[in-house]
Amino acid sequence: MLFKINLKNKYVEEFNGVGGIKELYKIIINSWKPKDQYYIASAPVGSFEKLEKFFLEVVHKKRIKDKVVLKILINKEGESYGFIRKKMPHTQVKFLDINTKVEYGILNNLFFIVDYGKKPRAILVRDSNLANTFKEFFNILWNQGREINTPPLVKLNSSIKSIIYSYRSKNPIIITDPYNYNIAKKFGKVVCIKNNKYENVGLVQRKILKGNHKIVIGLGGCTALDVARACSTKNIPSILIPSMLSTVCISVDKSVLSVRGKIKTFQTETPNKIIFNLPLIFSSNRKELEKWSQSGFGDLFAKIGASIDVVFRNSQKTKDVISLEKVRRNVPEVFEAVEWVLTSFEGYGKKELEKLASFLHDASVSIILRDSFELSGGGEHDLAYAMERRYKKGKKIWPTHGQIASVGTLIELKLFGEITNDYSLYDKMVKIYNKLGLPVDYDSLKKIGLKKEYLISGLRDASKFNTLMGHNSKKAIGLLDEIFLKK
Repeated sequence: MLFKINLKNKYVEEFNGVGGIKELYKIIINSWKPKDQYYIASAPVGSFEKLEKFFLEVVHKKRIKDKVVLKILINKEGESYGFIRKKMPHTQVKFLDINTKVEYGILNNLFFIVDYGKKPRAILVRDSNLANTFKEFFNILWNQGREINTPPLVKLNSSIKSIIYSYRSKNPIIITDPYNYNIAKKFGKVVCIKNNKYENVGLVQRKILKGNHKIVIGLGGCTALDVARACSTKNIPSILIPSMLSTVCISVDKSVLSVRGKIKTFQTETPNKIIFNLPLIFSSNRKELEKWSQSGFGDLFAKIGASIDVVFRNSQKTKDVISLEKVRRNVPEVFEAVEWVLTSFEGYGKKELEKLASFLHDASVSIILRDSFELSGGGEHDLAYAMERRYKKGKKIWPTHGQIASVGTLIELKLFGEITNDYSLYDKMVKIYNKLGLPVDYDSLKKIGLKKEYLISGLRDASKFNTLMGHNSKKAIGLLDEIFLKK
């Protein structure tokens, strides 16, 4: 319902319901002129939950076309949606450590307030004094907001030699692994790292000081990238060049290192830049390329399992119903990948690997935004670690961590369907795994080195964790044949 009230020189309109809020925003987007600027203060997570598709397909599509600048302050719970906006042209984003259900906006002489609570409604006032006053309040909030720096993903097809030589003025030191040492050793000072032990960090830092190096280049897999990040500082930044797309670790501001046999996570400086180099990625043989890329997709989709566990733990406290929408809300960047694979994946070619690099980068950056690994791994990773501890040593054939995590994700999604009676995401993931070549039955599990008894003992070990899988490990064991027997 739409109400229009004349109050002297002010023109006030009230809008009710989600449909009414859409009408308000249609007024806004039809009121701006090209290259205008407008402001949104304390955008709550409810705005994205109720209207994200409309915002992306209608408001921002027209805004970007008209080159209209948006300055937006986003509440704590909506940070993942803030990252989506950070990638948009003509958009400035900051974050506030508050949670509200109401936002306000200003466009020229238009001032509007939107309540995204149980009964969504909005008010639009056409008044220059009011708009200018709340613009001043916006500027105060803007100065208090957090601007989270995220590294760019740069796609370069030039040679590794030309990339490294472009940093010659900074006397780079290259951190690499045994697989990439022969590539890196030709182009400067190189340190080869064989494992992720914390002692390697001290070794490299001493070499940096002694050699007066001004930039660290990490070239290789996660071990090389982790050590490179850990050795960087504000004055000695890191440039990362992943040689494989195997995990969501490529762009994070943290390093996972082994300290006296225990795995610990260390906060690091945000990388200066992530370079996606197709010639380096394709230098692996085809079988290895596909294996590690499958691992990357597996680790990416494991974030869905982690989101299920976050929703599950919250439901234990609040007694709220577990739903797919709540799971989606935590990791929108991963659900974008779900739909892309279903509709567009055609094999491990140039297009697909470029897209995978973008997905892994986005997932990595979401860790920076949230400043937490909570949505990076859950029950599926507990299962992977349990099986690795028990069975990996001495095995000639053993899956990558991302491949094992993908198995746990499938089990977790089946459990989610059993509990919610919503199997839609499980059914999608089976189709996705078939397209990607990830394991979907006992035969494909056997090919990568996993047996049914490994899953059973791993699920028993994972039962001690506060996850959906941990609380339902016996049920999960009972579902294994239903999931992995060929239909």
